[in-house]
Amino acid sequence: MADKYSDGTYSAELKFPNVRIHLQDLVLREKQLPSHAMAKSAVHFGLIPEESIEKVVSVKPTELCLCMATAANIIEEYFKGVPQRSGFPTVDFEQVLCEIFRDAKTHLKEVTVITDHQGEIALRSHDCYRFAPTLFDLMLQQLLRYPGL
Repeated sequence: MADKYSDGTYSAELKFPNVRIHLQDLVLREKQLPSHAMAKSAVHFGLIPEESIEKVVSVKPTELCLCMATAANIIEEYFKGVPQRSGFPTVDFEQVLCEIFRDAKTHLKEVTVITDHQGEIALRSHDCYRFAPTLFDLMLQQLLRYPGL
């Protein structure tokens, strides 16, 4: 989850090293695509049911990479399976997704200087292999942030 500084900037901190190692192991040792490794990790860590894997990985890339699109599908499936508790504020799928995208972009700005011709952060396709574990960590932080889920 990104922490906001007094100057209005954000800093993304990673908090789940074992989750990142698990996902990296799927990518490197088992030769899985990062998006597929994210879906399998989501099942492994109880975010989505196993029967959702095919739906989660059948995505098209978004503004950054296929992993971001996969993260969006994982979050959508997660919201379908977890009823919101009464007495807590309603948590919106779009709100959580925007927070994760913000955290991901913040992290990318901190760790890379790759930009496209318009000055936007550009994630090259081979960088997705390095980014997937980080994105999963940030996604998990956001999902655990809301006690009403």
